[in-house]
Amino acid sequence: MYNPTSEPELNANVRMEVGVSNTIHMEYELFKNKCHLNDCVMGKIYFLKVAMKVKTVEVHFVKKEIFGANKSDTVLISKFEIVDGCPVNGDVVPIRMFLNGFSLSPTYKELNNVISIKYYLKFVVIDEDGKSFYKQQEITLWRKSLI
Repeated sequence: MYNPTSEPELNANVRMEVGVSNTIHMEYELFKNKCHLNDCVMGKIYFLKVAMKVKTVEVHFVKKEIFGANKSDTVLISKFEIVDGCPVNGDVVPIRMFLNGFSLSPTYKELNNVISIKYYLKFVVIDEDGKSFYKQQEITLWRKSLI
């Protein structure tokens, strides 16, 4: 079982590439994928190729609770619009999301073999026709021991 009160040993930089049928190509970068509950999630989005009309780009902060093997509940904690309008090739957009403004619990994996709590950052691109494309990345939240 994962202990949410101990600082994770490895905190890697995460890079994801996303492309949609030769019309848009982006790269997401998170500077760390394991954060303290009072930390700040930081990263960047690189727009490498934009050949579609983008209306907006959003970051959704999502909590997923998994009960047993078959039941789960997904909650949208917050949604941030980080780009309004169409970006151009070479644009770089910084991401900064402070966690201390939310009522959060640490990430739990199979707590008493009953429940798991996971958090995701979901990057959503919405075009002018209303179609949405997304990529999500799991992040781990932890808290310092109270003792």
